[in-house]
Amino acid sequence: MPFVERITTRAYSRGTEVLSRVQTAVLSLYPEAVRERVDLKVTPTEGHNQSPIMVLSADLRGKKDCHHVLTSILGRLEPSDRQTLMSTLEQRLDENCTLYIRVEKQDAYLGRVRLAVGPDLISIQVHLRDYPRCTPESVRGLLSATIESLEV
Repeated sequence: MPFVERITTRAYSRGTEVLSRVQTAVLSLYPEAVRERVDLKVTPTEGHNQSPIMVLSADLRGKKDCHHVLTSILGRLEPSDRQTLMSTLEQRLDENCTLYIRVEKQDAYLGRVRLAVGPDLISIQVHLRDYPRCTPESVRGLLSATIESLEV
């Protein structure tokens, strides 16, 4: 069975957004119990019109903490979003066994987790490992088992 080795999140704060609110949105994806161990970095950059953009990157490592975060994110998704996640798993999983999930930034700020449909989003990368090799089937098994445990 695969395990979660690391979770990274990334969001952009454009010049029209309040940086602290985007930070709140990103950190809201991490349960309170693990937030102090999240490594949050803010990197300034510019858009194509020299408009200021801040890139917020958060990183958490550790099998137990990362599994807790994944369980929390899946638990906060609506059942229809969980179903969408499972039905689009092959498109969300790369050859390195990294699962990509995009969630709405505004909803995250309000404490909700919804799969993104627009461009204002937070990207989540769930880095999974399994030995000898991580496969889409083993990831599907992990996600299914985690979702089933939430519905009990």
